[in-house]
Amino acid sequence: MMADTEGLRGRLFAEFRGRIQEQDESAGVVHGAYRYYTRTVEGEQYAVHCRRRIVDGVEQGEEVLLDENKEAKRFSFYMTGGCEVSPDHRMLAFGVDTTGNEMFELFVRDLQTGKTTSVVQSTDGSYAWALDNKTLFYVTKDELDRPYKVWRHTLGQSNKEDYLVHTEEDDQFYLGIHLSRCQKFVYVHAGSAITSEVRYLDASEPAGPL
Repeated sequence: MMADTEGLRGRLFAEFRGRIQEQDESAGVVHGAYRYYTRTVEGEQYAVHCRRRIVDGVEQGEEVLLDENKEAKRFSFYMTGGCEVSPDHRMLAFGVDTTGNEMFELFVRDLQTGKTTSVVQSTDGSYAWALDNKTLFYVTKDELDRPYKVWRHTLGQSNKEDYLVHTEEDDQFYLGIHLSRCQKFVYVHAGSAITSEVRYLDASEPAGPL
C-alpha cells in the first residue's frame, strides 16, 4: 500500500536523523562521591548509564553501569525503566521490557561484581531504595494496566515473601514512587487527571507505616 512512498520516507528519515545529535551526554548529577550521567553513541539506539568518582574535586575515569545497547542485542525489542542506584552506590536496580507491553522485569546488579539478579517479573518500572541498601520498593499494575500496588522487597529473599505496603483502591489514581533528594523519605505519589496526593515512608525505617 505504501510502496510508492518509499523514496519520500527515506528522505524524511534521513532529514530527521540529520537533525539529531546522536553522540551526546546528559547533564551530570552529583550524588555522594559520584557524578551520574547518561550518554548516547553515534549509530546506536540506546543510552549508556555511567558515573565518575570524584576524588578531591577531580573526576576519575568513567564507569559504565548499564549499556542498553549491549543488553538489547539479544532481543527484538528492548526498553529499560527506573535505573536507581542504592544509597551506598553499590547496587543498581533497573527494569527491562522486552515485549513492548510496558511490564518491566526488575533486576538488581551488584556494581562491584557485575552479578545481575532477577527480582520480580512484572512491575511498572518505578523503584525506590531504603537507606539500609537491601530494601527495595516497587509498583505493580492491575488488569487494566494501572499502577496500583506498592511492594517492599528484601534482597536475598524470594519475592513470594514481599510485603504489600499500599493498595490504591480508587481506579482514577495511578501510583508512583521515588526516594526524596534528601534521602529521608520514600514518596508514594497518587495522581489522577485533576488532582494528586503524596504519602511517604521513612527511608531509614522501611518496615514502618505509610
